[in-house]
Amino acid sequence: MLTAEQLREQLSYNKTTGLFRYRRQVGRMKKGAVAGTLGTHGYVQIGVAGKLYKASRLAWLYVTGAWPTEIVDHKNRRRSDDRWKNLRLLSKAENQQNCTPLRKNNKSGVKGVSWCSRRQRWQAHIQYENRQKSIGVFKTIREAAAAYRAAAQQLHTHRSK
Repeated sequence: MLTAEQLREQLSYNKTTGLFRYRRQVGRMKKGAVAGTLGTHGYVQIGVAGKLYKASRLAWLYVTGAWPTEIVDHKNRRRSDDRWKNLRLLSKAENQQNCTPLRKNNKSGVKGVSWCSRRQRWQAHIQYENRQKSIGVFKTIREAAAAYRAAAQQLHTHRSK
C-alpha cells in the first residue's frame, strides 16, 4: 500500500488550489506538471506506482499522513475540487445526506417531498440511518418542504462538521 512518504516523494500537493504536481519527470509528464485526469464520474484521478487513486483520497493521505478511514466528501459537491478546505471525512450514511438535491424521479421539485395521490396531499420523508422515514402528510407543498427542512436540520448532523 502507498505510504504518505512515497506519495510526497513523487508528488507535491497545494492545499489552497487542490492540485497535485509532479516532483520529477514521470514518463511524458514533466517536473512541475499538474498530475491527474478527470474520470468519468467527475473525480480527479492520479496514477501513482501503477495504481489509480482519487485525488481527494491522496490529498487526505498527503496532509494527515494516514489513509482516510471513511469517505472523503467534497463539501461543495464539486467532485473535482480537491482543495483541503473542501474535503472532510463522512460515514456512508452522512455522505448520502449530501447527495444531489433531487432524485431523478422527484416530480415535486422539492427535496424530501412527493405527491401522495391516494391521500391527495403532499408527503414529506427523509433518509435517516439507511431507512426512509415518513415525516408526515401536508395540505401544501410549502408545509411539507418546511417539515423536511426542520427534520434535516435535526437529523442530518454532518453539516456542522
